Amino acid sequence: FHLYVRNKFESKGNAYPLLFKTSYRRFSATLYILHASAKASQVVYTNTLQHIENMNFEYIKKFVDISIQNMTSPEFDSFYVSKSEIVDNLLVDESRPEKGDMIPWQPSDSLIKDSEIEALESEIKHPLPISFKQYLKYKNFYELAPISNVWMFTPLVPKEWKRVMLKNVFNGWPKDYLYNKGMIPFANYSDWGMLCFDTNTKDKNGEYQIIRWDHENEEEYEVFANNFADLMKAIVQNYEEGIRNGEVVFY
Repeated sequence: FHLYVRNKFESKGNAYPLLFKTSYRRFSATLYILHASAKASQVVYTNTLQHIENMNFEYIKKFVDISIQNMTSPEFDSFYVSKSEIVDNLLVDESRPEKGDMIPWQPSDSLIKDSEIEALESEIKHPLPISFKQYLKYKNFYELAPISNVWMFTPLVPKEWKRVMLKNVFNGWPKDYLYNKGMIPFANYSDWGMLCFDTNTKDKNGEYQIIRWDHENEEEYEVFANNFADLMKAIVQNYEEGIRNGEVVFY
């Protein structure tokens, strides 16, 4: 633009105005400052968002870790599942003996691939929230000990987690009450309800509100948490407070 205006002036035999040179320089300097300021703001926002995601992930990891730690008691070892429940020989603990038809297993780092997650998103026609993807990509297991009334769908192992989730989305409760209203189930709530992602409430970070739905009140949808990460945080904090007080009242 600067060269274009200069050429226009000089092609007509006019001297290029000093005032315009000065104004253009000031304009360029202002643009540079605005660009630098916007870039700095974006860095601050990105760093803040990353910090929040890291904090949220800590509670997601805590939820899984505490649930796994509670799998074993002096009376009962839950790290055994029926042979028919084992998927592709995954997570089998070969260091321990089988007990009849029961096979020992152990949790592992997640083997779930992004392509699996993307395939599920394509089938349900909604993206999963980032916080839930963090959960999927943290650990694999066949069961979790309950530390709240929120019972996550299990097992969480490659292929099978996707089958279980699709079954609950499309062939669980009538779609007219859930899927057709934008509700994506991801957990049972005790023995009388379900927790769902409300895809009608997607925020700027791609997160959804969590809705609690009662089997016996099909038309009622209760907001239970702002998002999946907040749900995990509330469960963990409630559990830890109960341990400190000597009694855990399930959230």
